[in-house]
Amino acid sequence: RRRVSRSVAHVAAKGRERCMLIGQMLIACASLQSSVAVVRRTSSRLAMRSTRHSMADGGVQEMVGTLERLTEHCTGASEADTECIEQRQLTHKISSMMAVGKRCKYGFPQALVTDPLGRLKFGLGGHPVDAALFRLTCPHLVKGLDEWEAKGAVKSFNEKLLGDARWTEANTQTNAQHRLLRRALIGTEEKIAELEQNPVHAIIVNSGLAGLTKPGDVKCLHAQVADGLCRGGNVIADDILEGLKERGYEADGCGSCWQQCNLKHEPTPDSWRYAPVKNRQKLRTASNRRRALKEKLAGRAAEKLEWPLPSSSS
Repeated sequence: RRRVSRSVAHVAAKGRERCMLIGQMLIACASLQSSVAVVRRTSSRLAMRSTRHSMADGGVQEMVGTLERLTEHCTGASEADTECIEQRQLTHKISSMMAVGKRCKYGFPQALVTDPLGRLKFGLGGHPVDAALFRLTCPHLVKGLDEWEAKGAVKSFNEKLLGDARWTEANTQTNAQHRLLRRALIGTEEKIAELEQNPVHAIIVNSGLAGLTKPGDVKCLHAQVADGLCRGGNVIADDILEGLKERGYEADGCGSCWQQCNLKHEPTPDSWRYAPVKNRQKLRTASNRRRALKEKLAGRAAEKLEWPLPSSSS
């Protein structure tokens, strides 16, 4: 009877713990709108419990404002959105999507919002924090940016960033907002403190756009545009989209790019399609890394085989 009682008490405690965690974690909410409500309900308690949480860059209330601006640009992701992104846009599984950012004129997702702890995949405990909050998925925009970056766009944009006060201020604000948003989506000061015990995780938690830690860097045009499509108010992203328009890439899509995203469209050799360059590079890099590791391990195995066997007298 005592064992049963202890088991029941343990289950009840776990249940209460999970309920509390679900109430605190923004990812457990049904939508980003309800996430804002959770932060509002807990903001006063958090501010009273810890003066540390009232951060120099705005504190809890600014987190609320950041989330509210985010919800103005984002919508919930449907099953059709997930299938479109996984099967036609990124062509791989996604496990941490919280919402979809702006949509093109055909209604397909152009960017997505991700949970920095991946709790949809790893459960309530999550996993070590991820720097990325937004990801650009629109093949049409990715194609335009890949072509532009291949011609040195990041370097030229960084040069402009150093000499343009408007861009410098905008980039500073974007990085500050990403820090706030990442901390808000992590959800609790306890979890933040836990992550910050690891020096690497501490850097990521407090980093800016896509993990940016140094000023004077736009990081990546794809990341800037994804931020603009999901969060809005990104001056650099707006200028990038204007530049894409001048290069023939309208922000809301072209006449035939729907062919790649529409699951009902049966692709033909003449259908519009683009495979992201960065995805191929990432896969190639990972493949080369695995090959080098295998060769290294094989070399060690060969060395061990060459070692002299111990004599019977030893």
